[in-house]
Amino acid sequence: MRGYEDLKTFANHYPVEVCKDCSIDGQGSAAMWHEFVEIKLFHTEGTQLVIGNQVYISEIDSVYVINSCVPHSTQDSGYNRYDRIYIDMARVISESSHCATRAMEALSTGELVFRTHIKNNKVVNQRIRELVAGYTGEAEDRLRTMGHLYLLLDELIRTESVAAEQNLNVKHVQELSNKLSPAFSWINQHFTEQLTIPLLAQACNLSEKYFCVLFRQRTGSSCITYINRLRIEKAKMLLLTTDQNMASISEACGFSDPGYFARQFKKQEGCAPMDFRKRKRL
Repeated sequence: MRGYEDLKTFANHYPVEVCKDCSIDGQGSAAMWHEFVEIKLFHTEGTQLVIGNQVYISEIDSVYVINSCVPHSTQDSGYNRYDRIYIDMARVISESSHCATRAMEALSTGELVFRTHIKNNKVVNQRIRELVAGYTGEAEDRLRTMGHLYLLLDELIRTESVAAEQNLNVKHVQELSNKLSPAFSWINQHFTEQLTIPLLAQACNLSEKYFCVLFRQRTGSSCITYINRLRIEKAKMLLLTTDQNMASISEACGFSDPGYFARQFKKQEGCAPMDFRKRKRL
């Protein structure tokens, strides 16, 4: 369990840090959060990302944005590659006060956020690739790097930004994320096992009632709904990549009752598990 991630690796006091062709080699990461905007552009598919209360399976050329103070983790069954960008919005604004916009300031305070999953936005993808390709971390290349960063932020703000869904200030979001970090970590590592509210509340040193209130406030859903979403995403991967029957997949994803699994799957995906497999394999 890592919880708060203190990132102090920005080169030459850049407000942006870039990692080209990062890899996830079957290990994944425990639940964590940090104060920066994190952007990932995947070159491969199959990585499971848990961002806030949503679960995603990475797709080639898809962009995933982790907004400031949002808890997140990854789980992976193989080797995957992606480009990663960290952006310190507060530092961007302090260095660019002459051109900082109201939208940029709203991003730094949490009033405005980027969409988590960005698909089919060719301009955003291109801006990310330009920033990654041109980044060196060297002082003499700073002007070029900042130019690419401004172009990326401009496109994201114009096409992929939305008002924050929850009226929480940044400090409160940080407090919630820190308090619930043990639960997110435990869920992501043990979602195939029986998970109970008492167990998760105890991991966070909270009462059951208070834990449920904070969990819903932070994720927008109940803890059980969050866990079921995670399990259904894992089931979707098994349906597409194996020939296991429904009972085996149900058990592998933490559902003790295949009938309950089928009902939850249809509720989330709009079709039965085997119908999902048939449609996707056509």
